[in-house]
Amino acid sequence: MSWKLMTLLPQLLEREDFTLLRHYLTDDSDKRKLFQLSSKAADLFDQYLVYRPDWLAQWETGHLVEGLGEAQAWQAPLWKALVEYTDELGQPRWHRANLYQRFIETLESATTCPPGLPSRVFICGISALPPVYLQALQALGKHIEIHLFSLFTNPCRYYWGDIKDPAYLAKLLTRQRRHSFEDRELPLFRDSENAGQLFNSDGEQDVGNPLLASWGKLGRDYIYLLSDLESSQELDAFVDVTPDNLLHNIQSDILELENRAVAGVNIEEFSRSDNKRPLDPLDSSITFHVCHSPQREVEVLHDRLYCWRCWRKTRHLLRATSS
Repeated sequence: MSWKLMTLLPQLLEREDFTLLRHYLTDDSDKRKLFQLSSKAADLFDQYLVYRPDWLAQWETGHLVEGLGEAQAWQAPLWKALVEYTDELGQPRWHRANLYQRFIETLESATTCPPGLPSRVFICGISALPPVYLQALQALGKHIEIHLFSLFTNPCRYYWGDIKDPAYLAKLLTRQRRHSFEDRELPLFRDSENAGQLFNSDGEQDVGNPLLASWGKLGRDYIYLLSDLESSQELDAFVDVTPDNLLHNIQSDILELENRAVAGVNIEEFSRSDNKRPLDPLDSSITFHVCHSPQREVEVLHDRLYCWRCWRKTRHLLRATSS
């Protein structure tokens, strides 16, 4: 795809939609920039084939996708030109997007199980799958058994698809204040209809567990896709965590969807001890290391695992001696 784009781009640079690219390729006597740009565009289109096949389908017909940014102005005609150039070369139009769509349509329209399929399929060790892959598995599941093992280790036993990242809420508040100032509208905290969506019934900021909200976006979206599948059975195997160290405390909070990031909002709440947790000063269940390279990361991990193993062995010997 990169070589095709290198052929097409110089022919399209004079068009108004490609003004930005034309400026970028102004000083490019050795064509290095052209090659780099073509490679980046090819990689981008390759991701679209998996994650945004609907965009490419509209671009092929000459239509734009509503709500996209300025980059669509040159990406859409470039993709359409790439498809037409492929036709001129006498090559088939098949790519991953329309191949998967054809595969899904064939399976969904089949009244009997197509020949050559196994009786069941097991999928293990994959943390996330694109939506089109899940659609293909769902279509395949109408004819054979599909078992997904450890596709995503859900850390929370409760529904957390609508929890909000505190950073997102802060950005939303800033944007709302700026919008209210420019348009002379009501501030957010005087607009009860909109402000109420950010808080729960107790008046607390509706964020759930902040660590899960900020670091679990990919898993949250993926669980939502899995829950939207038809004719699927879900088996939960959650295990209660004993909060005996810092790591287990955090894991327990995530499991129960609790937010203990704030000990209180007034002097009375801070003085109470029911929400406080004692921590061992020698607790090393969570450590932070600054590593200057991936190799150093592996070395530190090796050292920590070795120390942990020696510590467990020493503790076992001490217990055996004392008994």
